[in-house]
Amino acid sequence: MSVVGKLKKLHVSEIKKIWPHEEKDLSVWVSDNIDQLNEVLGLDIEILSKEEFVHNFRIDLAGTENYSQMPVIIENQFGSSNHDHLGKLITYSAAKEAGMIIWITNEFQVAHKEAIEWLNKISPAELTFYAIELEVYQIDSSLPAPNF
Repeated sequence: MSVVGKLKKLHVSEIKKIWPHEEKDLSVWVSDNIDQLNEVLGLDIEILSKEEFVHNFRIDLAGTENYSQMPVIIENQFGSSNHDHLGKLITYSAAKEAGMIIWITNEFQVAHKEAIEWLNKISPAELTFYAIELEVYQIDSSLPAPNF
């Protein structure tokens, strides 16, 4: 029997509905499911710390990329990208001397995508910035399916 008549509509959910709190929910999930991000990026990141203090600030996630041994920082953000989080990325990168800087959010404004592209263009080969959009899909009342 054909399933064509039984197809359902795919809905995009707000990530804040799935993970209500950035620090307690989203960062923990990203850390626990780093293999999903690794698969998308073709990397082997190992998370070593969560909410690590650097000066008066906290890095969401810090780790190492096992192939290159580069320090990695991951900054998670709810909503659309903003200047505040871009500044955090730069501050944390300098403090940790990170080689891989990953910014995860729902949606990137054009200006911030261009900023990440420009940073990659002017940076040495051992320094890479990633702009990763996180979406969550559902069909009817199915379990949410995160997608980087």
